[in-house]
Amino acid sequence: MKKHYKYFYDNFDGLHFAAHSHHPWPDCTFEAQKKYWQLSNKLLDHKWNQIFSKHIPEFKKNVCDLLNTQNNELISFAGNTHDFLVRIFSLDNFKKPIRILTSDSEFHSFNRQVDRMKESGQVELRKIGLSFDGSFENKILEELEENEYDYLFLSHTFFNSGYILQQLNEIVQKAHSKNITPIIDGYHALGAIPVDLSKVEGKLFYLGGSYKYLQGGEGAAFCLVPNMSFRPMITGWMADFNSLDNYSEEINYSKLGNSFLGATFDPSGIFRFNAVCKLYQDQNMTIEKSHSLVKELQRKFIESMESHSLFGIKNLLISDLNKIGNFITYKLDNASQLCTRLKELGISVDSRSDRLRFGFGLYQDQEYVEKLIGILKTI
Repeated sequence: MKKHYKYFYDNFDGLHFAAHSHHPWPDCTFEAQKKYWQLSNKLLDHKWNQIFSKHIPEFKKNVCDLLNTQNNELISFAGNTHDFLVRIFSLDNFKKPIRILTSDSEFHSFNRQVDRMKESGQVELRKIGLSFDGSFENKILEELEENEYDYLFLSHTFFNSGYILQQLNEIVQKAHSKNITPIIDGYHALGAIPVDLSKVEGKLFYLGGSYKYLQGGEGAAFCLVPNMSFRPMITGWMADFNSLDNYSEEINYSKLGNSFLGATFDPSGIFRFNAVCKLYQDQNMTIEKSHSLVKELQRKFIESMESHSLFGIKNLLISDLNKIGNFITYKLDNASQLCTRLKELGISVDSRSDRLRFGFGLYQDQEYVEKLIGILKTI
């Protein structure tokens, strides 16, 4: 697959190991961007008919394939997942505090939003400390059983550790049975690890987007919604697209996923995302295959680090590669300083507090990893 990232290799100066932050885009996305530009200049306002009749159905099918779900009417789309979060919480019309069960390791955007809502009295929040030995999932299941909540919000793969949520289906089923709405943040899982929601389809909100491992960039976020009717308080004209020509004061909503649509958006991300999906199909590349290839790079990287007495196994936050996604995390007191030093040497990595993250992807190969090892040996 490395040959499909020619533009990246021709122009990126250094070594990139931060695919979990911003994955390089394959060359096909440039052609997709041009295709959208040409369509816009050819059809102007009439482009929307083609976008909604051809490109968005293709987008929804591709998302269903990623999630191993069947009903593409349960798929909604937006510019980012935060839009979905706000619309989901607005289902309660903010008439009473929303009770949310979550972890202490969710992404900044979610934390900022719910902490602000807690500050204003709109949210009651319970955060469970994340651990990697299975006790975290048991605590979540106990909380769901013993206490009342409106929403459960958890990452599928946690951004600050790479840890994959275990017992996902069981947790979703438990929440659903207790009339608690599950919301799963799949951003660091989709495109990195195989995802199968076939057993819980219609019972949860599952958020994702193409900014990271799906390689389509910004503007192509999506949400799998539960199989029921919705009337979010935060809404835009697209949520009732069919009545655009006959607006009335009666507030109607489209069905299922389309009821969460907002207002005018930039569809170019959808074009890029579809192009990446087609590339995978043409190359007979699946998420299972790509994840397996990444695991092999990770194993060899860890072995080399150990053999050269760089970062040892004891520094790994999670040593079991079956429990992490496509980046590995070292726990180091000087993680931030080391991250800065590596950037000075042309190596793109990142850190979170005392955690240094190395991301892997199909644009790399063993030779690329060996170059990284060679530079690390010098410091």
